[in-house]
Amino acid sequence: MQKFAGWKAGDDSHKFRVTLMENYRSTPNILRVATQVIGQNTVSADFPKKSLSATRSEGEKIRIVELASEEEEARWVAGELQRTHAAGRRWMDCAVLYRQHAHRDELVRELSARKIPFVISRLSILDHPLVKDVLAYLRLIARPFDDIACARVLSAPAWNFQAKDLARLAERAAKRRGTALYDALQAPQSELPFDGTKARLAPLLEFLSQHRKSMRRRTAREIMVDLLEWLEVAQRASGQDYKYVAQLTEFAKEWEPKSDTRGLAEFIEYLDYFEQAGGVIALEDDAPADAVKLMTVHGAKGLEFPHVFVLRVNNRKFPANERPRVFEFPARLMKEGEPAEQFHIQEERRLFYVALTRAQERLTLTSLTEPKGKVPVFIEDILMDPAVRRRDVRQLMPKLPPVPEKAAAKGLASGSLELFPYTEDPAKIFSRIADWAETFHPPPPEPLTLSASAVNGYRTCPQQYLFGYLWSLKEGPRASLSFGSIMHNTVKRILGELRKGNKLPFEEVQRIFELEWRSVGFEDEYQEAEYKKDGIGQLRAFHGATMATPPQILEQEKRFELPLEDNVTIIGRMDQVNSLGRNDVEIVDYKTGRPKKESLAKKDLQLSLYALAAKEIFDWNPVRLVFHYLQDNKVQVTTRESKQLQEAQNMVQEAAADIRAGQFPPKPSPSVCRSCAYKPICPAHEEELSG
Repeated sequence: MQKFAGWKAGDDSHKFRVTLMENYRSTPNILRVATQVIGQNTVSADFPKKSLSATRSEGEKIRIVELASEEEEARWVAGELQRTHAAGRRWMDCAVLYRQHAHRDELVRELSARKIPFVISRLSILDHPLVKDVLAYLRLIARPFDDIACARVLSAPAWNFQAKDLARLAERAAKRRGTALYDALQAPQSELPFDGTKARLAPLLEFLSQHRKSMRRRTAREIMVDLLEWLEVAQRASGQDYKYVAQLTEFAKEWEPKSDTRGLAEFIEYLDYFEQAGGVIALEDDAPADAVKLMTVHGAKGLEFPHVFVLRVNNRKFPANERPRVFEFPARLMKEGEPAEQFHIQEERRLFYVALTRAQERLTLTSLTEPKGKVPVFIEDILMDPAVRRRDVRQLMPKLPPVPEKAAAKGLASGSLELFPYTEDPAKIFSRIADWAETFHPPPPEPLTLSASAVNGYRTCPQQYLFGYLWSLKEGPRASLSFGSIMHNTVKRILGELRKGNKLPFEEVQRIFELEWRSVGFEDEYQEAEYKKDGIGQLRAFHGATMATPPQILEQEKRFELPLEDNVTIIGRMDQVNSLGRNDVEIVDYKTGRPKKESLAKKDLQLSLYALAAKEIFDWNPVRLVFHYLQDNKVQVTTRESKQLQEAQNMVQEAAADIRAGQFPPKPSPSVCRSCAYKPICPAHEEELSG
């Protein structure tokens, strides 16, 4: 609680500014640490200096605890919660805050194993594994081409699949372009890439086929009721887990009056929009009367707790990585003379300040040991003031004893044999896909062939690389990918004719565009129409500029394979190579997305590998490396030095070594996970069943 001491008038952006002078919530120790942190931000009219005075007496020092691993962090925090409770405090007096949902996963497992009651605030039922199972079946009925949903369904025990069977089936489907996993399942027995009879899949295929045929005559809720009965969810799930599934049916019931068709296809589409908008379907009565509160820092705004733990105060965790910006912030909101990245770190620091000031009596910050002994930036903010460090901070590096028989303990904690009473047949729910993702890492084919997109994909999220490249699971069609392919093919045909000496009139360009157009991946007619209108505009600008100053095209769609050391091969395809005289060339890559920042373009791996291949294979001198952005018909020109080409090779080799070593941990981040097609089967987004 803070006291409103006054307000003052200013310009229109802050006409009524409230100044908070006194804090009734936190101890002076907590406030001094919080003030020290926020003091590292730039003071401006929009973000004035924070100076709060405490009304409470001096309290405990803030604990900064460094731990060796995520597992140790979870064990230590759980132990502290138990000690606090044993000392007479209620569980509900304790809150654990985190920057990202994935940061709580190890702690959730540890709390479950120790039978410590907890509630995850604003946990959507859509994140619950049983709800994900039900939705996977519904998606497969509505969209049989959804390979991600199909993979989750096939990982249920009833279908007797193993991870290797799924990967082999996906590989077989990938070789037959346009073939979905669902279609591959219906191939003759002799063509299926795994042992056993087709009889084990017969009930699944029959159920899906039956409901696909009747889908247009029945409502989504009617199909869902049939599905839940067929899956035996009520009989197999624990009472607590079943609440989540029951809430899904209630959500469908509430959705029906808003629907035009009440059909399954529309319901699935509505759920997609709902999730994209950050919608949450929460259980109203899910919280035990006395339980530890787990929540994001954003969710904790306005709340207060006697004891607060803030997890994972580490670089790239808290503060989190910067998301790609869809617009530029007003210059007046940023520190003058600093890049936009400075605004991001200051926003993260303000959020950290919120986390610190949720604590009333005791505040504990945990961090994992950083590489090379680095100090996390927010911890450094606190410790840089000797007075604060001496008076208000206590640093700990506890040594935890090893956990005996960890694997057995984990299995017991999950309660997989006790949670649900198995009937005679294996369950059609309780997907094993997340467990497979953590353990089934097939070796890559040799020589290891990598493209720039594969290396970038691995560096962004190794788990995503595993699903896409080693499991061969295809993402579904998306508007941006379909549009990019259409524009790419149209530009290729324009330039192909120009290379022959034919300058096509724009009417012919528009005809080619219409012939290339495919409606796959667009969410609705409006989105498709907007993309089509935008495409015509982009092509008109590109056509006018290209016809005015035609390039000297040497090659189009130039493919290459470049062997490196250690049995690694780089593959790629250059959109266009223009001759600049002698052996000098310009390599052009067309983009339909937003322009890259100049600093990123200068070290882009794709252009580096193109330049390397130009030198090593074709004996060209790549003096200009160009990103041509069709969105605004502007070009971004870069070059590469020998040092940069060596760095690119090193990057490829590092990724290759990690891939061969079977290193595929997920790297959850809001900017990547939000649009990731593999999120429904990713272990980083798989909640624990109740136990």
